[in-house]
Amino acid sequence: MLEVLIRIAFYLIAGLALLIAGMWYGVAVFREVTGRHEVVIAPFEVVGAADNRSLGVGLAHLLQARLLDIERDIGETNEGARAPAPAPASTAPSASSTASKSANTAMPQLVTRAADLRLNLLDPATVKLSVGGVDVGGVLPWMQSFLAAPRSLQLTLYQGKDVAQVFGTLRAFGLHDDGMRVTVRHGQDTLPIDKVIDAVAYEIARRRRAEGDNRRIRVLSGAEFQTLVDVMHEATVLNRRVADGRGALPEFQELQARLAPLVDQVPGWAELAYVAGSIAESAKDAAAANKYYGLAQQALLHDADPGHLRSRVDAKLAEVQLLVAQAKVDATESVDGASKQTIEGYVRTATDYLNVLFGHALPPPKVRFIGKKDPPGAVSFWDGQNVVVPPAVARSPDVAYREASWPHIMLGAGSEAAADFEAPSLAILHAYADILPMVIQQHERSEDANSSKWELVSAFESGPGYTYLSFAHLGSSSGGTSGNWYAAHMRDYDTTSPPSLRMYKNSGIIDRAFYEAARRMGTDKAAGIWIKALLAVKIAGKTDFQRFAALLSDAAAASDRPALRDALLQVGLDPSVTSVSARQAQR
Repeated sequence: MLEVLIRIAFYLIAGLALLIAGMWYGVAVFREVTGRHEVVIAPFEVVGAADNRSLGVGLAHLLQARLLDIERDIGETNEGARAPAPAPASTAPSASSTASKSANTAMPQLVTRAADLRLNLLDPATVKLSVGGVDVGGVLPWMQSFLAAPRSLQLTLYQGKDVAQVFGTLRAFGLHDDGMRVTVRHGQDTLPIDKVIDAVAYEIARRRRAEGDNRRIRVLSGAEFQTLVDVMHEATVLNRRVADGRGALPEFQELQARLAPLVDQVPGWAELAYVAGSIAESAKDAAAANKYYGLAQQALLHDADPGHLRSRVDAKLAEVQLLVAQAKVDATESVDGASKQTIEGYVRTATDYLNVLFGHALPPPKVRFIGKKDPPGAVSFWDGQNVVVPPAVARSPDVAYREASWPHIMLGAGSEAAADFEAPSLAILHAYADILPMVIQQHERSEDANSSKWELVSAFESGPGYTYLSFAHLGSSSGGTSGNWYAAHMRDYDTTSPPSLRMYKNSGIIDRAFYEAARRMGTDKAAGIWIKALLAVKIAGKTDFQRFAALLSDAAAASDRPALRDALLQVGLDPSVTSVSARQAQR
């Protein structure tokens, strides 16, 4: 009887093996004939840490998803490159907004679409089977691995103290130079899995394209290739937004800052320089656009022009050179060079510090003095490209800090937050234009919430400066020139004044809430909470004051929430009332 059972088990296993082999043979022939090869991602081997098979399987799943995401982004970018890319109008809530009038142009394809990427995961079957006391359950997983080996991507992750390295070969992709080693230095106690997967995925995507004759992709590092792909895809998405009549000026300015170092590293790449010029135009930086189109023109003197790019470059250069010439004419109206240099220093100080706080990479806005072409009665504003102020602001860094904050506010909250002129979210944004200058002021003076006077000072004329906003006295006659005009509590929330006044008046409520929070937990900690909440506004969209209070609460650490709630209650806001709805809005 035992002998019969052994034979039955043997025939079952042999039959199953033959069936699998036959299926594999048929699929292999089909893929060879059709050219539709499939790469199987095996679970990572993890060394340098406790053996964790689940981590290896999870990394394989994440890599598969990330590779497909990258290929999709590149595909969408190339589709967008075939359509005209409109230049965006400014969405800044300023006294002046001048949209670019350049013709819509399509960006050239920088990253070609590689062969179709077909991915699967190797998930060895677990079979518990023994015959005559002998474990034969490992036969099936062994056969799976054996049959998948020629097309299997097998990677090893080494975890060091401050570094992670991934080793392996890319033979499964059919690459000749198939060795790969990716190093991620992180300096963290825990492994930053997202950074590791990003680094590996982008290196694989780059190598698949560098296999051909694209010499420029070949010399890029994995990080540079990631910057290129990300910027191109984000520019495509922003162009679609602008085509729908929505603004994206701060976003384009941030893209320009990210792409500029790469263009400087590869100045002879005509297509890349042209893309940089197009993004600079969308960022309303005519001088940078002139520089990049000039680089493209020079590169085309030595390179072939299969995409007929030269004629487009010449036309774009003619357009932006006119804008640059006009800017020089306008600059001659500003005769106070010393004041302008001083204000430019204030703007650089603000930009450098806000880049650190927000994690941005924005360049300092240019400074322009108010001229005859500006709206009558305007005292200072950000026009989407320039900080526009009178020369007297050289004696008042707070005003320069305020206008230099707007690019960061708009990039953090997203241009959509300012789309509705009557929405409460616009008052919230204007509160940040008070809060951020105060944070910068305290940083520059080495003050804190207790030692600061909490006063913002302006100087628009030849006379002495004056306090235009006192956080400590909002809503009272001691609140500065307009202190008693600002609301400082929800019971004073204004719904009747014209929108152009209402957004300033109601911003005082958020200003006062920040003051109360900073007095309880410190300015730096309160600023961190407010910045996280602003970034959440981009996801939540239009936000009223109660929902914003909940976003603040969600942004705070659990240990800081009691102090934050007490501060918000001082202005009539209770974050617990709308915490659920705020989280739903963020989804």
